[in-house]
Amino acid sequence: MALRCRERAPSTTSKVPLVARANIFVGPPDFGPDRRPFLSLADELQDRCSGADKRNAALSHKDREDWVRDLFERVYETVSLLNVDHLQRGGSVREARSILLSGKRLRSKPLHGDEITLPRRHAMTKWDALRNNAYAVPAASVDEPLPLSEHARTRHLSILDTDGLLELIAEHPDRLKELIRQPFQVEKDETDSQTTMRMPPFMRNSNAYPLTLSVWQYELLMDWVKSVSMPKAVRALRAAPPPVSAEAEERRKAVLARLNHIEKL
Repeated sequence: MALRCRERAPSTTSKVPLVARANIFVGPPDFGPDRRPFLSLADELQDRCSGADKRNAALSHKDREDWVRDLFERVYETVSLLNVDHLQRGGSVREARSILLSGKRLRSKPLHGDEITLPRRHAMTKWDALRNNAYAVPAASVDEPLPLSEHARTRHLSILDTDGLLELIAEHPDRLKELIRQPFQVEKDETDSQTTMRMPPFMRNSNAYPLTLSVWQYELLMDWVKSVSMPKAVRALRAAPPPVSAEAEERRKAVLARLNHIEKL
């Protein structure tokens, strides 16, 4: 990068303002990521000074759905860059970003078939009550040295679109609320170096405490979840019926014609 500046000093006999000019040239290697963060400076500014409540309320259902899809796309892009195994385990127990579990955070029995055991009884291991019973993660191997990272990418890929999210919500209506950390939330015993696996897990905010969505992002997401949270059977009943076949339509017309003829008699 080359930087060239020119500055004109004020005259000793008149009050002339300082004037400065800078020419900046940037060449490779430059930072040009192909992944977007799920929380940006723009999101933080919108949280504080743009009337987010009114804007959220004015969004149509389609606009909300599009926003949710974009959010989870950015979440996946972020996850694809992370070494979750290293964040969770570190080089030692002291370096691990995962908190030691106790009380309600600890399972009475370990997750069957799961091989994430270290650090013992820490967050995201087989002893974590937040882990999904349907997914057992294998141990690290030559073929898959980072099993937690691979599982995180695969799982987030499955909910990348709203269809996957709707399926998750239908099966576990409270799952997103349980997993996603509230804005600026710091749970009991969490520190600036060790946290639970609440999403996003093991990542730090600018204040060194757990990273979270902004207030307006969290509220908009939970409002959308609430709007689509209903049993799968109920949602199926409310879905638009399939189109009637031509034969069925002809029979319907014939029956209605007979009924109308009987009424006239």
